[in-house]
Amino acid sequence: MTEQTGLPEPSAQGTATSKAARDRRIRRVFLLTAVVVGVLVYLLIQQRPTKSQWPTDAAAEMAAAKKDGRPTVLVFIPDVSDAATQLLASKSLDRPPVLNALKATNSHYATVPTKRDLSGLAQEYKITELPTVLKLSPAGRELKRHAGFIGESDLAQFIQEAP
Repeated sequence: MTEQTGLPEPSAQGTATSKAARDRRIRRVFLLTAVVVGVLVYLLIQQRPTKSQWPTDAAAEMAAAKKDGRPTVLVFIPDVSDAATQLLASKSLDRPPVLNALKATNSHYATVPTKRDLSGLAQEYKITELPTVLKLSPAGRELKRHAGFIGESDLAQFIQEAP
């Protein structure tokens, strides 16, 4: 017994065992925390929207297509938020089959953010539903149309098919 506390003196073995157990608990908590943080970072990276590779200046793309004698693919999308555009881009527009089809057909392409009133270019091409995909001749004449959501393989086929 110690004179100051009146408690029995701890044995050297008991102190070493409790210190080793405490160290193991600290390592486990640290490892668990590192795993949880790693999983959260991975999930955040996977969900982070990316900016679409498609230009949004349809007029410039149509002018370049006319000059080059190449077709243009326009995708009329809702102008409500970047989230809607990014979702469509991640599910269809920026997928390798679609980008490869655009390269194979040597097409110009652009997204056309469209307001609810369907004014401007949407009105000119009589767009009634969003999204709508148009394939245009170099002169800007409509060759093909698809209204409604379109998946990556269907969009790639739409681009590659002759009008």
